[in-house]
Amino acid sequence: MTTLPWRVAWITGASTGIGRELALLLASRGVIVAASARSADKLEALGQGIHAYPLDVTDSQAVADTHERIRRELGAIDLAVLSAGTYRPLDIEHFDISNFAITNAVNYLGVIHALAALVPAMRLRGSGHVAWIASVAGYRGLPKAAAYGPSKAALINLAECLKPELDAVGSEADDADRIADGFAPIGLVSCQQRSQSLVDGGPQRATGARRTRRDQMPDADISYVSAADLAGRVRRKDISPVEVVEGAISLIETRNPSLNALIYLGFEDARREAKRAEDQLMRGEALGPLHGVPAAIKDLFDFKPGWPTTFGGVRALKNNIAQFHCPFAERIEKAGAILVGKTNAPVMGLRVVCDNYLFGVTRNRFDTSRNPGGSSGGSAAVVADGILP
Repeated sequence: MTTLPWRVAWITGASTGIGRELALLLASRGVIVAASARSADKLEALGQGIHAYPLDVTDSQAVADTHERIRRELGAIDLAVLSAGTYRPLDIEHFDISNFAITNAVNYLGVIHALAALVPAMRLRGSGHVAWIASVAGYRGLPKAAAYGPSKAALINLAECLKPELDAVGSEADDADRIADGFAPIGLVSCQQRSQSLVDGGPQRATGARRTRRDQMPDADISYVSAADLAGRVRRKDISPVEVVEGAISLIETRNPSLNALIYLGFEDARREAKRAEDQLMRGEALGPLHGVPAAIKDLFDFKPGWPTTFGGVRALKNNIAQFHCPFAERIEKAGAILVGKTNAPVMGLRVVCDNYLFGVTRNRFDTSRNPGGSSGGSAAVVADGILP
């Protein structure tokens, strides 16, 4: 088990969800944890030597006083995770302005109040790490989240604004959206796992702030995004085809080895097609409905000229190279999709499990001891794992 780089950590929103799990995990790894939330009873119940500092993050003076008290009693804060948050459903039938005010006060201004105390101290010391929890609701509108979503979008933007300046002085600011990549108020089903990923990854792992600059787009920006939504982002120029394809390639390189879902990777062709798609977009040309969307098709067809076709891992066809497009591969490319590879399939597509003599077994994303089925097992695996739409 690696030694963590933090001596003292301050966790807000520590009574529930990710904040609670993170406080417990850090304490179990020897970090001195200062836990804050409105409920003193829930903080005391944490145990494990965790230090309770009850706090309402909407009170800027109380936040400043609590920060100073922690520094005085425990020492300089090396890590702060600002996870205090609230969610109240909002629909047009009950358009309550107080919902916006309360949500903004807790989710956004609560972080600002903490930063006002943390940043000067970290800058003076020349070190420190601060992260806050965003949500997929900050990237796109979700039902009944008209108050919540914008508050999380503001946090994502805040991280992008502050990170370069704090990096320059030896401190770090991050939006920990890659930990809380679900809709946090209704989806905190894997808080322990997400907290573990932040702790074990150290400061470098909690860098989920959305970036749409080439070579910097995080995988989470396209993982589990539908083809229609991804194409819409491209058309609006929220993200470029090159960024989308690079994100897909990164996901494939990271996740495919454990799944064996894609058995041929056409990254060179995909990057070339992505650049062409980006040029078309910038020239204002007519775009297909799948323009810039990465895709793959199972290895049962002559996919495209120059790509291998083994018809489900038939050993005698190991070196078989396609000479023509199959009709639906040609049509999907004409619609603007960018082919990045071929997915695994059973021999000739005749089995209900996905394995073959040439490429082996494809694994189920949710239980790698199981099989995703067939004949489109490889395709099912990449969709289930959010690798491709």
